[in-house]
Amino acid sequence: MRGLTQTTREPAGSRKLIYGQVRVGGQIVFIANSGQTNEYLHLVIVYASHEIESFEEFWFNDNKVYENNAVTSDWSDYVTIAKFDGTQTTADSTLTSVSNQWTSNHILNGMAYAHVRLKWDQDKFPQGVPNVTAVIKGKKVLRPERQQPKRNRFIDMDVQPKPCAVCTRLFSRYQIRPWRGPYTDRQYGADCGG
Repeated sequence: MRGLTQTTREPAGSRKLIYGQVRVGGQIVFIANSGQTNEYLHLVIVYASHEIESFEEFWFNDNKVYENNAVTSDWSDYVTIAKFDGTQTTADSTLTSVSNQWTSNHILNGMAYAHVRLKWDQDKFPQGVPNVTAVIKGKKVLRPERQQPKRNRFIDMDVQPKPCAVCTRLFSRYQIRPWRGPYTDRQYGADCGG
């Protein structure tokens, strides 16, 4: 079994559920080349099998290449990153325009992923394709109370105490029924005693 921050490419990789903020590796689900001399490498990396709150940072091995919604200046000529938080309803238009293998049917609906495009440079990538990891604010967790105002509907995962009981309940239910899709508000309230 690989570590938490190892990005892998496996035909039967595990699905990740992420709560709180954590740095994780993902599952590479698509690789393609583009450009006149194939100088661009496109990686589609799934980080979570559900909607997430946000992507905070991206790292290549031990180098931070993305923060504050932008690629850092020393990497900006070599890297572009498109982020998808799991709420997307269309495929990545940039990728569909450069690869005929990635079509408008490749939405990855309900999965948080990133399209990472690397421009080949021997000095920037001396060891080849880097291990791409991300710092993610994970799954949005609904409050179990029925009468919550709209603005306070989600639990803030950064405050104490952590909503362990709610997360444990959701995690155990997800393991039993991943094929049924996400919970609706009504199902969630019933499952959490709300």
